[in-house]
Amino acid sequence: MTQAGAQVSPVGEFIAELQQRVSSVTVHGSIYKLRRIAELLAPDRDTTWLKDIEQDLSFEMRPRPKKDRLILTEVLVEAGLSLMTEAENAGHWSPLRPARQYRNGLMVALLGCCPIRLKNFAALELNRTFRHVGKSWWICLPASDNEGTSAG
Repeated sequence: MTQAGAQVSPVGEFIAELQQRVSSVTVHGSIYKLRRIAELLAPDRDTTWLKDIEQDLSFEMRPRPKKDRLILTEVLVEAGLSLMTEAENAGHWSPLRPARQYRNGLMVALLGCCPIRLKNFAALELNRTFRHVGKSWWICLPASDNEGTSAG
C-alpha cells in the first residue's frame, strides 16, 4: 500500500491549469501547500523537486495592487446614511426589512467614522464593547482583543 504523500507526482499540468485561472500569488501558495502536505504525509519522501518549483514560482509572484479597493471615508459614511434614510422612509416593506437595512447602514457608516479591525467590529456588543458614555457612544476594546497589534 502506498502512502498518500507518495501520490504527489510531477505537477506541470496542474500549474499550467492554475496559471490560466488564478493569480501568480495563488499559484505559488497552492504549490507551497501541496509540498507541505506531501512532507507531512510522507516525511521520508524527497520533495526537493517540488521545493525548487515553489522557489521558481516565488520569483514570478506579482501581487495585485490593492489601491483600487480603497474607499474614501466620506463615501462610506454617505452610503451608510443613505441606507438608514431609505430604511426610515420605507413604509411598504415588511417589518423586519427596515430594521436590517438600518442596521446595515449604521454598520457601514460606523466603519467609515471609526475604522477598526473586522474581528473587533464583528465582536461589538451593546453595553460591553459598544457603550453609551454621557451623550456619546464609545467603542471600548479590551487589550486582550488587540494582542499582536501595534498602536500608531
